[in-house]
Amino acid sequence: MMRALVLRYLIAIISALLLSACNTIEHRAEKLEKSPLPILPQQRVLSKLLWSNTQSGGVGKSDAKLRLAVTDSEVIVADHQGKILALGKETGKVIWRIQNKKSILSGPSVGDQKVLVGAPNQVLAYRFASVDPLWQAEVSGSVLAAPIIDKGMVFVHVMDGSVVALNAEDGRQLWHYNVPTPSLMLRRSSSPVIVGDHIIVGFSNGKLVALHRMDGTPEWEREIAVSKGRSEIQNMVDISADPVVKDNIIYAVSYQGKIAALELETGALIWDKELSSYSGLSVDMKAIFVSDARGTVWALNRKTGEVLWKQEGLTGRHLTAPAIFDDFVIVGDEDGHLHWLSQQNGEFQSRVMVDGKGLEATPVVKNDVVYVLGRSGKVAAYTMPYRHDVSKGE
Repeated sequence: MMRALVLRYLIAIISALLLSACNTIEHRAEKLEKSPLPILPQQRVLSKLLWSNTQSGGVGKSDAKLRLAVTDSEVIVADHQGKILALGKETGKVIWRIQNKKSILSGPSVGDQKVLVGAPNQVLAYRFASVDPLWQAEVSGSVLAAPIIDKGMVFVHVMDGSVVALNAEDGRQLWHYNVPTPSLMLRRSSSPVIVGDHIIVGFSNGKLVALHRMDGTPEWEREIAVSKGRSEIQNMVDISADPVVKDNIIYAVSYQGKIAALELETGALIWDKELSSYSGLSVDMKAIFVSDARGTVWALNRKTGEVLWKQEGLTGRHLTAPAIFDDFVIVGDEDGHLHWLSQQNGEFQSRVMVDGKGLEATPVVKNDVVYVLGRSGKVAAYTMPYRHDVSKGE
């Protein structure tokens, strides 16, 4: 009996030490019973697969937070092995590729005829449509949020709480801003959002900050969420989802905190609502669509935060941020399904299996096509959906 008590005591101590030694945690630590796949209506919506490409290596076993960058003619994808591919938007065939020896953790981002990716303690820049590297810049930690390029400057959110501005031509540091980080935070961070001279950044301490683009001086700071739990995990209030700005209003959401609307110029609160999300939101003229940490998809009134509808049929499925596609809201899940919901009432309309390794990146909609990236590296393009009456065998 005594040996068993001692053993349990030692296990408890070791577990506590391991937790205190690790300063990041994956959102999948929040385990919920996974709901079965929802039953689809008989007269359902189907989408046509245009093409797929499996030449990217995906995230593998890394912590990489990769996404797609879609230009007018190409779809750019990177993988954890250091490969960057440009695929033709119409065919999915490889147009050009870059291979380096460094692991890629985030991105790609495209702008100013450059391709940018985040790496462990570095930002890497390449000339668009060329295998020639432009520069690599050292930063103070891992870059798990895609670097953003705008008007000759690159803005980087580093996992240690730093925001760094770099010269887009040579990678030279222009300014640096830092906030203290909590002892435990999600293993992901939000990318900066650039609006005019404002750089909007959400941090792991639950604060949203507006910085001046030229020198990084803070213009205002607002708490979106406040830690109020008893344990380190309960106190996590990361803003790990990218804020969205529309009509000079910022929409931001935190993990175990709130979703809020704020004025761009002053940061003044317009409204807020209790809601927990790590993946993110999208906004149209009337509504905000957000996937919460439990797997519920919400539609909220953009002006008031009032609930328009919520869909709870994907509980425990660890959803991507929603994408808006015509009259539909699209979300991916960790099993690799892409779900089509009615934008009007949230009812399920269709579903396709994209990647058995799962979906984590937000789908990208451009010119009536949705582009999807799976964790295995598979890229797939689907057309606008159409009605299909199964009962008639169409």
